[in-house]
Amino acid sequence: MIEISGKRILVPGGAGKSGAAAAELFLRLGATVILSDSDAERKLPFQSILAKEPSLAERLMDVRPADGIEVLEHRPDFVVTAPGVPLTLPLFGEARLRGIPVYGENDLASALIEQHWKKSPMICAITGTDGKSTTTALVQSLAEAAGMTAIACGNFGIPLSSLVLLPESEQTSLLVVECSSFQLEPAQFLRAHVAFILNVNQDHLDRYASLKEYLEAKLKITNRQTSEDLFIAPGPILEASKTSARRIALESLRAVQGDKIYFRGQLLGDRAVFRLPGSHNIANLECALAAIDDLATRAEKPVDSTRLLELIGAFRGLPHRMEIVGDFRGIQFINDSKATTVQAVCSGLTAFQGKRVALLAGGYDKGLSYAPLSAFGAEILAFGAAAQKIARDTGTGRIYENLSAAFNAAVEYCREGGVVYLGPACASYDQYNSYEERGDHFRKLCTQMFSQ
Repeated sequence: MIEISGKRILVPGGAGKSGAAAAELFLRLGATVILSDSDAERKLPFQSILAKEPSLAERLMDVRPADGIEVLEHRPDFVVTAPGVPLTLPLFGEARLRGIPVYGENDLASALIEQHWKKSPMICAITGTDGKSTTTALVQSLAEAAGMTAIACGNFGIPLSSLVLLPESEQTSLLVVECSSFQLEPAQFLRAHVAFILNVNQDHLDRYASLKEYLEAKLKITNRQTSEDLFIAPGPILEASKTSARRIALESLRAVQGDKIYFRGQLLGDRAVFRLPGSHNIANLECALAAIDDLATRAEKPVDSTRLLELIGAFRGLPHRMEIVGDFRGIQFINDSKATTVQAVCSGLTAFQGKRVALLAGGYDKGLSYAPLSAFGAEILAFGAAAQKIARDTGTGRIYENLSAAFNAAVEYCREGGVVYLGPACASYDQYNSYEERGDHFRKLCTQMFSQ
């Protein structure tokens, strides 16, 4: 039992979505909340919280611009950090030395859901370098075929803290939780009845010292699994794990064979009903079907195969993830702004083999090599802060200051037909606040051109 009422709780990273959700939750549960954020320019969520309930103001403190160990002088009973705050900061080490527990927002909220919901939901937790959000959305969507109500949450969708105090009428039987490595680092409470590590490729090397350290963070998704639970991951990752859960190698899944889709060994329908391009999305579908199979079996729920196929056919993917913006004068425009790793962009490029492709790559560099992008025959147009490095790694000389300039050059390159593919392979923080904002800008550029 974790007691919140009457506690003093420090929330570093309080200006972000997860931090704000945690702050509001703790206030509503009777705590005093001490908010901090390393960026003095970011707005803390006072206005949005207090607009809902002004009486909470007396228990909400802003301690910025302090972001070091000095914030501990406010005597918190424990620290609950947003995922974007590195746990290597001196603040967290000093907190532990003083005997102050440190929790992650996503992780602690999972424990509070167990305490506050009438019936604890099953949890399908999904992590990996790429494909997390699409697989999360797929599992949520397909759960209906097994008579389960589901909420997509965590790193995708709604922060878990926003679900703790849901009224009973809105509580669901399944939570599909996307987990970033940052959210998993401090994991202590999250129990995944089904856990996935879809893949682990080089990413966030600006935060992790090595790929091994990055994988170790991902593997914490299995921390509280038991022999009743299921863990699915690529074979080498299964071998590196110490979980007692049942294990299935991701590459052994056989839901899609040739041009057919199967479920529980029975023919479900034609592969063509699933409209997302790329072999990586077929892998995401196979993972989602494996999750539905296991969760429905454990919940003793029948699966309506006809409805399952209908839901697969109705799934259109997510914004900014291999999103087809439109076709214009023989050119197809694809918004994959969420593809912030080299591996994700390489997976996307496999969907366009044999076509003339202009790849728009660029943004904030995360310490990765861009050399693999040159293996697909695409014309690489590099933009933003990472442009020089992309050009150097891939051998392309086409460098542009921003996305708009690169977009115009891409349209010219494909004037006789082809694909203009926004596959940044970078974070967005050099010129945009988020990958969504970058993708929206790409859409706007397309819309402006379509109207000409």
